[in-house]
Amino acid sequence: MVENTAKRQRRTAVWYITALIITLCTIYPFLWMVSTSFKPMVDIYARPLNLIPRGANIENYQQVLETVPFSLYFRNSLLLAVSGVLTNVFLGALAGYGFAKIRFTGRKVLFGILLSSMMIPGIVTMVPQFVVLRKFPFVGGNDRQGAGGTGFINSFMAIILPGAVGTYAVFFMKQFFETLPDDLAEAARIDGCSELRIFWNVYLPLITPAAITLGIMTFQAGWNDHCGGGIAWRKMQLDYKNTPANAPAAILAFRLYQRFGDEDDLHWGEKIARWQMENLVDKDTHYVHDGMNRRGDGKIDVSWQFAYNQGVVIGMLVEQYRITRDRAYLETALKVAEDSRQRFFGQHGGAMPYEGEDDVGLFRSIFFRYLDQLSIELPEQGWLAELPVINATMIVERGMDEKGRIGGSWIMHPGEKIDLAQQACGVTVLEMAVRATEQLDK
Repeated sequence: MVENTAKRQRRTAVWYITALIITLCTIYPFLWMVSTSFKPMVDIYARPLNLIPRGANIENYQQVLETVPFSLYFRNSLLLAVSGVLTNVFLGALAGYGFAKIRFTGRKVLFGILLSSMMIPGIVTMVPQFVVLRKFPFVGGNDRQGAGGTGFINSFMAIILPGAVGTYAVFFMKQFFETLPDDLAEAARIDGCSELRIFWNVYLPLITPAAITLGIMTFQAGWNDHCGGGIAWRKMQLDYKNTPANAPAAILAFRLYQRFGDEDDLHWGEKIARWQMENLVDKDTHYVHDGMNRRGDGKIDVSWQFAYNQGVVIGMLVEQYRITRDRAYLETALKVAEDSRQRFFGQHGGAMPYEGEDDVGLFRSIFFRYLDQLSIELPEQGWLAELPVINATMIVERGMDEKGRIGGSWIMHPGEKIDLAQQACGVTVLEMAVRATEQLDK
């Protein structure tokens, strides 16, 4: 008896330990996600992964709320998800009742065709669905032939109508209706009830468990729908202007003019540069803003502050100086560089802050490339040459592993994944540091 109890206790202990391990493996990604939301950007890719953030803050949440209209996104998602629940539960129940309780010719064939539609991928029907919504008669300015307007495009109905009732909702409700006795309908028909009355007063109250289940599944699917009917929406504003697009375009125009002498390139570059300086460069501090009119409101993205934006404007001004030889461009470029040093390079011993992956590495390279060019034009400003040297030293000592790989953050060793643009940026900084060192040694 004692032996059996001991065996049972060991089995119970093993079961609980196994369940605990599985639970930890399951919940750890969620805990890490929550923890990461409180980490500074530079710590997110740190190795090893730390569950407890160092220097926890809520800046990420503040940036999300300031950068995007999160409340609007939430309301839209809620409206579409709830609308999908109401239409799928009611219309699915109505169709399911018809297939389950009403005998009519071709019922099985029609139901088979309905089920076969589940085998068609949604991507196949996306374009035809757009055409139907676009050419729907008497809606959105369309005439009876579906021409002259936009139909349901750019409206909530463009998303609600195609998903108003799904094949699965009909199938699910039909299967549940078939579990309910036919005698209820027969008795109601004898009393003179119509089919709609039988459905509404007799059967609908009995399908509450199925309706709740279908509602939960439909809400989850609608909330997690990443496509969101995106093909049915127009972009309300197409006039979003930003520094990462305009300043490099101006640099390209000026370089083309210097190479080929085409006056059109010069005028093009001057026009872009003039707009950039008038709209996205602060006249007092010479700080370069990221962009404006992203939300269609004509406002500047004050909360989006990136060091790499400064570099493309410095480059634009340096190229203008090389064409005009007007030192006012160099002086303005120097003011942009000085503001950048004070604003972005004060932490981590003067290292450039980590600002993401992908094309960020490209823009960081442009920053140091033109900082070097500005240093050549203004050799008396020694700190222009010192900044690449400081960052190159940081890369060699802390930001590069034994294989020579360089990550996006130069104050810690890179992880397993290396972004090619960041690697190229690191190499550029090292190259600029070699030239800067020679300049400082003179």
